[in-house]
Amino acid sequence: MATSASKLGIHEYNVPQNTIQWDARVRELWGIGPDEPVNYEIFMAGLHPDDRSATQSAVDKALDPSQNGFYEAEFRVINRIDGKECWVLAQGQTWFEDNKPMKLLGTVQDITERIRIKEALRESEAKYRTLFNSIDEGYFLVEVVFNSENQPTDILYLDANPSAIRMVGQDSAGRKLPKIDLNYEPYWYEVLGRVARTGVSERLERYAEPDKKWYDFYVFKVGDYQNRPVAVVFQDITERKQREANLAFLSEITETLSQFSGVGEIILTISAKIGAFSKFLIASLPTLMSPGTSPSSSTPGMPPKECRI
Repeated sequence: MATSASKLGIHEYNVPQNTIQWDARVRELWGIGPDEPVNYEIFMAGLHPDDRSATQSAVDKALDPSQNGFYEAEFRVINRIDGKECWVLAQGQTWFEDNKPMKLLGTVQDITERIRIKEALRESEAKYRTLFNSIDEGYFLVEVVFNSENQPTDILYLDANPSAIRMVGQDSAGRKLPKIDLNYEPYWYEVLGRVARTGVSERLERYAEPDKKWYDFYVFKVGDYQNRPVAVVFQDITERKQREANLAFLSEITETLSQFSGVGEIILTISAKIGAFSKFLIASLPTLMSPGTSPSSSTPGMPPKECRI
């Protein structure tokens, strides 16, 4: 079946006599008997009505002495016997005499399977794009650039979905990270470079200073080892981080207040705690909660020691 589908058929169009010679393969595609005469009208009648105009234009161009005589057209053929439809690629070359077209000789090939694969890929891409555009999570596709020592030196953004654009406040597609903002932390290069190099996926929580946001993100390799694209799926978890800090503060203040018995002492303690923690939230939360913070200076989600009483 595969051999039959890929087998080339031969056609020869005698222009002055309006006769066409088809071999067995072409006759099979059109549903024409072995001894039945064929002319141009029979050829056109076998085409899908929607494809006749474009095919006629291709033939006219091939028969035009001012052109190079090359003929190429893709069209659907409806078999006259069983009514089945197939896609055909027809190619050929015209011979001229005294600036007049005399003969168009060429090949015909059934490309139905190729067209079906192309349509399936198009449908698959459309479904992917619908999902890509509709999910709440942000999605980035990036390419990690490495130097001669295989160290990540740059990140090129290839694509971004609407949620990603909404979260970061801009469309970064086609731009490199330093051009977007020089203040992005070094660990973005380290994490994305590591995943691109090893192919091992990672899930992390990191703070992005230019965005003033915390992100929960999943990074994974796209393609084979030779390629360096990396995909990032992420969510804005800034509010969650703030809630965690608030809960930690309440736990801290409850523990502290349990050490006092007098009402006045408790009121003074609460006032001092709230004042210190408010300043902490406004000025220090992102930095104190960022990776690399010393445990001795602050515990993630907890106020620094100077905020405690």
